[in-house]
Formats: sequence, C-alpha cells, structure tokens
Amino acid sequence: MSLFDIFKKNNPVSYQEIITQYQEFFEANKSLPLGYYGLIPYGEDTKSPFHVAPYDRALPVDFPFEAAFVWDELNDEQLIEEKMGVVQCGSIPIAREGCGIYWILITTGKHAGEVWLVTESGLTPIQEKMDLQTWKENQLKSNNTFWYPAVANWGPIQNAFFLTHAAKQMAAREVEVFGVSSSMCQSCLDYLSKCAVKYQKEYFVTDPEGTRIFGTDGNIETIGHDQSL
Repeated sequence: MSLFDIFKKNNPVSYQEIITQYQEFFEANKSLPLGYYGLIPYGEDTKSPFHVAPYDRALPVDFPFEAAFVWDELNDEQLIEEKMGVVQCGSIPIAREGCGIYWILITTGKHAGEVWLVTESGLTPIQEKMDLQTWKENQLKSNNTFWYPAVANWGPIQNAFFLTHAAKQMAAREVEVFGVSSSMCQSCLDYLSKCAVKYQKEYFVTDPEGTRIFGTDGNIETIGHDQSL
C-alpha cells in the first residue's frame, strides 16, 4: 500500500477540505504557468463547459470514473452526452490548456485529491495518484507538455486527438484568415507558427483570447478584442 493510500485510509478528507486545499494552492501558485492559460480560481463564475450544475449539487456526488474513458470512440450520442455530463460530479476545473482541454481536481470518491485531464474527446489520469504538487512539478518540468503521450493513441491514427483541433484543420485547408470558438491550445499555436515560417505566409486567427497574427519569422502577436487591427 502506497503512502498516498495509507494517508487516505487513515485521514479521510471531505470534498470541502479538498476545495480549501485547492484555494490555498491557487493563492500560492497563481502566478506560475500551470496550464497554458493558467490556474482557474475556485468559484461559480469560473466553470468549464463540463461543469454546469451548481457546485452544491455536483460536488458531493462521487466522481463516477475509475479509469481513462474516451467517449469519442462511442457510437451512441446519448451515451456520449451522459458521460460528458457526469464529469462535473465530484470534480472542479483547475486549469485550462485551450481547445476544450481542462485539468480537473477530483473531490470525491476513490480518486479524491487526484488531478486528471478532461477534453472534448475523453478524460484520463496522466499519472497514477497524481496530486496537486506532483502535477505542478510535472507541468513546470515539461513546459506543460508532459500529458501529450497520454492522448497520443486516441483515435484511428497516432496523434489524431491533436489533428482534429479546428485551427489545425483550417490551416491544412490552406485557410489563412479564420476564427475558432475555443481558445487555441499550445499545440495549435506551435503548429500554426511553424506553418507560417515554412510556407512564408501570415495567418490571422481569432479566438476568445483575441486575434493572433502568426508571422513568417515565427513570432506570434496577439491583439485583444478591445483593440483593432
């Protein structure tokens, strides 16, 4: 039995205590680049698309997943909606990577205290019993890319998960000016930057963060929505 298991067995922690621990973690680490778009403060106005029910209803319910689950592989639309809908039970969003990718902290059930990754394609633990501190160390050590191998085999071909992102699909169609509904992830930003250099043409992409100009020299300029081109 690991120290993590012994601690949980001898010191059962309520979901309220886990939330308090996260609030303390947030205050101590909010200036660090944890997740491409940083840490998410705990609160009703900072939910992810997966967390729509009031916290007082969703958090006391045990987290319903025991292992990784890829709903993109299901053929039943109703079952997909059901699986995506119960992510909010016993978890809170703590960081955002872009392209509909979030880190969640599990607050109830067998995996309480662990950090998992949830996406529009599925969800997964990245490392066994990964707590907040271990997640932080992994993020900082890898520049927020340590989780890439965990989703590399989702889909019919290697890295299909990343290839399906809207920004990459538009670039593959040789569209140079377009908009996407979700903030772009680091993988998409890197991809478009490399395309701009390789093909020596600029890309203008608008997402919820603003309009990004990918220059032929590899630089990315971001213009906020309160500014004009």
